Amino acid sequence: WLALNYRLYEYLPSDAEVRGRFISCKPFPAEALRRQIGKLRGDRTLFLRIVSTDLYSLYVEGNVYLLGAWYRIFL
Repeated sequence: WLALNYRLYEYLPSDAEVRGRFISCKPFPAEALRRQIGKLRGDRTLFLRIVSTDLYSLYVEGNVYLLGAWYRIFL
């Protein structure tokens, strides 16, 4: 889903995790991603860390899915 909606910059898969970078001119669609993984709600084994940045405005936002819940961090 990310690869279809964003330009793939880096993709590093392994047996235990997938790391990567995606570039877009649009803000991170948190609600769209939540719908995509909605059926995994409550999955305590899934960990997602998504960092959105804009270097020109110094905007940083973090979205973390940990122990079955979403957390949002703004800097």
